[in-house]
Formats: sequence, structure tokens, C-alpha cells
Amino acid sequence: MKEILLVFSPGARGNFLNSFLTDSITESAFEFYRATYIHTCQLKVEDNRFVKYAHKNFTEHHISDDCFIVDTYDTDQYTKIFIDLDRLKLDRWLYLFYKKNIVVQDSSFSNLLEEHTFDKLYRSIHCELNLCKNIDHSIFDYVVPFSKLYDWDYLNDLKFKISGTYSNKKEMVDKTNYLNDVDDIHFKTIVDLAITIDPDEILPYSLYDRYLEIVT
Repeated sequence: MKEILLVFSPGARGNFLNSFLTDSITESAFEFYRATYIHTCQLKVEDNRFVKYAHKNFTEHHISDDCFIVDTYDTDQYTKIFIDLDRLKLDRWLYLFYKKNIVVQDSSFSNLLEEHTFDKLYRSIHCELNLCKNIDHSIFDYVVPFSKLYDWDYLNDLKFKISGTYSNKKEMVDKTNYLNDVDDIHFKTIVDLAITIDPDEILPYSLYDRYLEIVT
């Protein structure tokens, strides 16, 4: 079995999927064997290689030109998996993105009713969906919709295709999925607004006011 290389948006449960596929998932629902991964904003494809970049200056979603190579991967040596953000559980992804990547880096975003928090989440959805859309799906061995990470039958079938074996850890997966399946009106509303309204077509404060009307 080849080593797995995952490409996914931050918060899209890549480490969970890697732990499941490699039989390293444990009783602790949030302690996963760290995957070999590239986040969507770090990926470049050059010849037959995946190149993982980092950027010296990264503010919001404006990436500077002064980047450097973190690592390179010969694609023939890996089973390449892309976790694609689909609409079905996009609010669950946004919740995980918020908890794992925004609040831990800056506690000023901890209040979901603040305008700057709303704006960051709203624009993050558009940024990540555009990144996913522009990635060539054909370069991967498997493209996994994010929502399918909550589907035991799908996951077990994927594991069999990759490793030739099924998993016997359904209870652990169900527990993890339950804890990651957070239904919250704030994230559902932001996703609904982001999907239906382009950020260039409405004044930000008007959209924020509409958000407050729904969630308060």
C-alpha cells in the first residue's frame, strides 16, 4: 500500500480520514495520526510533482509573491486524495474551520455576532470554494466529498479500494462523526448567504445586518 497524500482545505478533516484509512484511529475522537498533506492554498503542480508552498506574508486571503517551497512529492509514490468541499455539509466544515484555524490563532474572532468575525467566515467560504473549484480533480486517485466523511459505508468502501481491507472501528468513527456534526444556526446562515450572494454584489454591512436579523 502506497503512503497517502491528502489535499484539503483547513478544517476539512484530512487527519481524520488519514487515520481511518491507515487503521491508526484511536478512542480519542480528536487525536489523529498526522497526515502527509497539502492545504489547498499551498498546492502547486509542477511536472509530475506536487509542490507544497508556504508564504512569508499571508494576510487574510491575500497571498504575497514571496513564497518558498516547504516540500515536494513525487505523485507516483503516493495514493493521492483530494477532499472536496460540497454543499451538503458545508456549514459543518465552516464550523471546524472556525474552531481549528481561526479562534486558536486569534481570540478576537470568538464572538460569532461580531461583524469582523462574520466577514472573515463569509469570505473564507468564497476563498476555499474557489480554490477547490480550480484544482484539477483528474490528478487525484480519489476525490472525496467532504460530506462523505460522515458516511460509514462510503468510508469503509474507500478503505477497501485503497488497502484491500475493511475497518472494524465503526464505533470510533461514529463517535468522531457525532462530535464533528455540529448543527449551528450561525454557520448555516453564513453558508446560505455565501452560496446565494456574491461578495462583490452587495455592501458588506448590508449583508451583516441580514445575518444578524436571522441569528438573533
